[in-house]
Amino acid sequence: MENNKQFNVAEFINNEKLSRFQILVIVLCGLIALLDGFDTQSIAFVAPVITQSWGLVTADFGIVFGIGLFGLMVGSLIFGPVADHIGRKKTILICLFIVGVFSILTVTADTITGLIIFRFLTGIGLGGSIPNILALTAEYTPKRMLNTSVTIMFCGFPLGAVIGGLTMSRIIPNMGWEIVFYVGGILPLLFIPIIFIYLPESIRFMVMKGASNDKIIKILKKINPLLDVNSTQQFSIAENRVEKQYIKHLFTDGLAKTTLLLWVVYFANLLIFYSLINWLPTILKSVGVPIEKAIISTAIFNLGGIVGGIIIGRLIDKRDNNKILAFTYILAALVIASIGLFLDSSVSVILFMVFLSGFFVMGSTLGVQAFMTGMYATSIRSTGVGWAIGVGRIGAIIGPLAAGLMMSLDVSLSNFFIIWAIPAVIAAIAMVFLRGRQSC
Repeated sequence: MENNKQFNVAEFINNEKLSRFQILVIVLCGLIALLDGFDTQSIAFVAPVITQSWGLVTADFGIVFGIGLFGLMVGSLIFGPVADHIGRKKTILICLFIVGVFSILTVTADTITGLIIFRFLTGIGLGGSIPNILALTAEYTPKRMLNTSVTIMFCGFPLGAVIGGLTMSRIIPNMGWEIVFYVGGILPLLFIPIIFIYLPESIRFMVMKGASNDKIIKILKKINPLLDVNSTQQFSIAENRVEKQYIKHLFTDGLAKTTLLLWVVYFANLLIFYSLINWLPTILKSVGVPIEKAIISTAIFNLGGIVGGIIIGRLIDKRDNNKILAFTYILAALVIASIGLFLDSSVSVILFMVFLSGFFVMGSTLGVQAFMTGMYATSIRSTGVGWAIGVGRIGAIIGPLAAGLMMSLDVSLSNFFIIWAIPAVIAAIAMVFLRGRQSC
């Protein structure tokens, strides 16, 4: 190989087969997503129990749901840009520590105020890690399978909620609600040394930041041990480098329309998603579904999301991105609007509708997250993804609060679900005007 010729790392990754090393990166990021999914949904597991044991009104929990999501928003907005400065790996380690510490401290809460404080602080760590596991996975994945890999990785998020719902529904009645937050805190802290040892920094980020050739070559050799390169080689990623990762760069070089449309889609998406995921157990309990089944509904919703996410992600890689997602959002709207019609049916039928709503709502969420990782260059990828998620979290905050308000106003459940179908239609319209990936 000619040493005076630029070695394009991004092109190398795109042309290589997916190695065991890259699969390890995806798996580790998926396990972080799993922990995040458990911790994010943990408040929904305990809400019916705490409401009953503390003598609260159901609508009182709206602020607890909302503040945790506000923390997620703050974390995404802060740690997305931070990672574009210090790296994905360091940022993930910091966020795991924040999640672990404040999740454990949540067990000391004995009032709504205490829950609000600790859910906000835990949310900051959760929100900060998500854009970085998305960016890291995308930056180690060949372009031809970007959406599939990112979607499969982030299936860890709903899987964490599935595992949490299935296990906690049995454990909480015997061990109390506190066990949820002990588990949610101890596991991330135990995972920190594993991530420190085995998770690499993004090689694209390393090239962009001018890391030593020896470090870059070490990672390249893990992807392809037969690669012929040496320490005199010059490396590049063939992208325009942004020296200072200001937010304004999300609106330059033709990105303004893309950024704003992604914000609309993600806002509408999380408005629906968190309204349903937080209030479903309480709503189902109110119509006579046993508490154990009501808690499991969260797991079933997320299980539907896993199946939907994998199928939708694969379709996006094979076909036109925006049209696939626009179609799935329309189907999501139809399913959500129909849920209220089946609340008088058997528990099995209700849970099947919950599964379908998860398939299309969360499946579309996973698809959008994979889609947007390819819309930004390496130098602003975590910033772009972090801010899209952060803006989307505004919808995640407003949604549960608005749902709680609607319940306090005695809005009929049939109208409740029809109203929450409207944002899915808005997301579908926005997706029509988005175009395919620009990078990766």
